[in-house]
Amino acid sequence: MVPRSWLRVLAGGLGASLMFAGAAPAAAAPCTGIRCYKVWADITIDAWTDPGPLTPGSVHSYTVLVTSTGWRTGGLTAPVQWPGPTIQEVYVVLQPSTPEEFPVRGGSGSGVVGFSCGGYRGGLACLANNVQTFTSGEFTRSFQVPVKPGTYTTTIYADSVNFTEYNENNNSVTLTYTVG
Repeated sequence: MVPRSWLRVLAGGLGASLMFAGAAPAAAAPCTGIRCYKVWADITIDAWTDPGPLTPGSVHSYTVLVTSTGWRTGGLTAPVQWPGPTIQEVYVVLQPSTPEEFPVRGGSGSGVVGFSCGGYRGGLACLANNVQTFTSGEFTRSFQVPVKPGTYTTTIYADSVNFTEYNENNNSVTLTYTVG
């Protein structure tokens, strides 16, 4: 039979070891070597509009194409397209260079990815949810152009807040048009 004093020591030691065991989670071993791969999501954006010259005060439209691709990197291979994670939220913002250009009416869309849009800081912000790898969506939105003749730009960019992309440099495009 074990004396009570030993049981208290054993219980105290066991409690302390459990306390230390629960203090920090076990860290995963770093991924290294030729069999170590990482899978990424990536958003690519393309857009176009009529370069003009447009009639002052007229309405023109922007068409935006957003594509989700996946990439696998690591090991002994070059990066390859690969099924990546689903992107929970993709934001697309159309930001004119002047408050004289503004969204005027709804638009159209096509593709697997559906966008809902609303006004944002004088421009337009659009959102798509649960964007799968190798899918794309296209939408067109109308804006009123300035009444003053000149050259104007609109920057269109896409991003997501829930992951780091494979290539952050393909998320924006700046379009130029003239009013005259």
